[in-house]
Amino acid sequence: MEKSGVMLPVTGISCRYRLPARYDDTLTITAEVTRLTPARIEFAYKVSKKGEEAVIAEGTSSHGFVDSSTFRPLNLKKVMPELFQMMERRAN
Repeated sequence: MEKSGVMLPVTGISCRYRLPARYDDTLTITAEVTRLTPARIEFAYKVSKKGEEAVIAEGTSSHGFVDSSTFRPLNLKKVMPELFQMMERRAN
């Protein structure tokens, strides 16, 4: 996307720590799209220790689609319709 002139700067982020992790722990991070519009996308994340089901942290991030040369918001559905359709299918 960046090579095509579209960037995704972070507009918001949150994290909730539930359990500790140690330096030598191997972690599994899962991410899913929770909201997609032509102008923005939001993700939810869950972190657990490898092989364990307990969630040790969870969070969200929000991003806006912007033109990489002007940093102005853009409509991804208009600028890259094929990519937006693919993202829309995967988000649902």
